[in-house]
Amino acid sequence: MLKLLLILLLSSPFATWAAVELPLSACNRAFSIHVLSHEQRQSYGGEVAPAGYEWQVITAKFDNWIAADLVFQLEQEETLLVGSLHRQLYLTVDNQRVVRAKVLDTAPSTDSFVLPHMGASQHIEVGYLTPSTAESLVLSYYHELYAPVELVLRGEYRPQTEPDPAAQVHENDVMALALVNHRLQAELQGQAAPPGWQWLIVEVQGTSRWSTEIPARSYRADAALEATMVQPRVMEYIGADFMWQAVVDGHHGFAPNLELSTLPLTPAWLPEQWLGGTLVYQVPEQFAQLELVAYFGDFLAKGIATNPRAGLRFAIAGSADAVPPAPSLLALSDTPTPVTVHRFTVVEDFADIEIDATQQLALLQLTMANTSPEGGMMHLLGRLQLATADGTKLRPQQIFQNGQRLAEPFYLPPNDKRQVQLLYALPKDTHEFTLHYQGVSENHREAVTLSEKN
Repeated sequence: MLKLLLILLLSSPFATWAAVELPLSACNRAFSIHVLSHEQRQSYGGEVAPAGYEWQVITAKFDNWIAADLVFQLEQEETLLVGSLHRQLYLTVDNQRVVRAKVLDTAPSTDSFVLPHMGASQHIEVGYLTPSTAESLVLSYYHELYAPVELVLRGEYRPQTEPDPAAQVHENDVMALALVNHRLQAELQGQAAPPGWQWLIVEVQGTSRWSTEIPARSYRADAALEATMVQPRVMEYIGADFMWQAVVDGHHGFAPNLELSTLPLTPAWLPEQWLGGTLVYQVPEQFAQLELVAYFGDFLAKGIATNPRAGLRFAIAGSADAVPPAPSLLALSDTPTPVTVHRFTVVEDFADIEIDATQQLALLQLTMANTSPEGGMMHLLGRLQLATADGTKLRPQQIFQNGQRLAEPFYLPPNDKRQVQLLYALPKDTHEFTLHYQGVSENHREAVTLSEKN
């Protein structure tokens, strides 16, 4: 019987690892953190882990043991603020990706809490959704004034301090990003791409380049009181769901499918290590140029310059020279969003849109550019109306991008452009319309007559 049990254990398909003895403790010059328990669950707070995943549920205790010299000589606050467990207490999985904490309403603490004085303590409970095969789990707490606190819960902590040697790497003053590899395929996780489309899967990495200056004594007791040092900080990429785009032919921008991606909505890039995941997009099968572009909004945190930052562009296939020029039917000057109308055509059917016998479908294809150094969320449905001879004005039914529905408002990147299609239901057998365009900088509307082009 013992022999049979041993055979079953050795042949088990589940990952095994040596248990870490608890409690597990680590500290810096202000916080002492003690992991009291660590268990795996299939659900947490009513959220069931998907196939291949599990919840890592951790209870811990935060202690305020701020060093006396910081309070009495540097005159730092004795009170310690844990601003957000969700944004400061991270779990690094297999030295490759980072997961944010989930804090339940029933947990011993809220997401944010205060340790009011030396010796004060607070128990916490957090959950992290990770692959069930994870071999390395490292809990890390980051604070703006003190050294990171790291606790190895499983396996080895071997942070990747350099990007993949074969990766494309671009950076600015707040973060560095890398395109490690990509692939195009017709099917993904049992889902076939729509006709004329394909899946683009990209593996990306990132690391923080943001740092602030702090007293060196916050790190080391032997540092001079007047000495300062550079403190690397965590950098969050806000808006990755629509700002990190697959760009086709320089004018079509597609947002990732986050349900199929492993990179979260707001990735947290940790300092001094490269972490990442995958992004999944639907892109057309036919294109002349394909890029991955990370755009940036405003960074409002203290210590970060608010100047606009150019997008980081990663070449995947093709080139801008191979993109055929679009015809220009009409140019509408507008600052900072000039518009070029390319085509105005009747279509027999489009995107399963139903109309009655008195109507016809028409597409107005145009490019809107953004000459501003800042991106913006754009509305077009109310800005371009077609008027009939009797003055009846008709709004577009929907906006499309390369035949795919585009929700309003859509993101128009800085110093870039997007080509869209506006779909109208117009009176049948009517070919002459007046286009009314409501601009950003103009105080009047200019009417232009457009004729159907076959």
